[in-house]
Amino acid sequence: MDFLQNQKMTINWVGHIDVWPARDCDWENSRAQLFERYQEWSKAIARKIYSRSLGKDLELKDMEQYASIGLLEAIERYEPSFGVPFKSFAKKRIRGEVLNHLYRFSESANQYQCKKQILEERLEKLQLADSSKSPAEAIIDNIVELAVGFLLEHDDAHNSEMVLNGQRYNTVEFAHLHTRIWHYMDCLTDVEREILDMHYQKINSFSDIAMHLNLTVGRVSQLHKQALKKLRHKLSWV
Repeated sequence: MDFLQNQKMTINWVGHIDVWPARDCDWENSRAQLFERYQEWSKAIARKIYSRSLGKDLELKDMEQYASIGLLEAIERYEPSFGVPFKSFAKKRIRGEVLNHLYRFSESANQYQCKKQILEERLEKLQLADSSKSPAEAIIDNIVELAVGFLLEHDDAHNSEMVLNGQRYNTVEFAHLHTRIWHYMDCLTDVEREILDMHYQKINSFSDIAMHLNLTVGRVSQLHKQALKKLRHKLSWV
């Protein structure tokens, strides 16, 4: 039965009239009708947020989907006894659901872009030619030093199986490698340790590190490569 045929009317504090079904055995059907009734309104909220958001990090259809989730949650939680119109109650939840995902997505996108730029800079510095080595030897050096950096960067060794240097490591093996490499940090100078910590753990670019340590970017790059070589030899990755 359509709940509108057996409506429960409540006069709220601003004089509007809300029609709300009882939570009885037909609640599933009533909830579906409520969702259908307010879905376009919830999408309009999403479209308004989308039109005002900078960068358009989320697509409109994603925002509308999150608005629908917020609407469903509002329908489940709303009671006429709250003394406010349903739309006033639901609008906050819908906006909150959309904005929370927008902020999370934007933050993730920014972090990804930052890490991408730092990785590109790292590759560029590692690829500086060593005139004493053949091109093939230089490429091998870069690959191994990137693997050392991978170990320094990933401190979530218990989360998943890792593939490193052509071999598959289970979480225990990877965690052991990660522990070893940080133990070997004692073989580095104070400046080398600080550079690796700032670059791999605190995700700072070479430019930021250079400014912090009052060094040139070229010197930071040189010390970074020197530190990786020391750790590489400690791991016997020669």
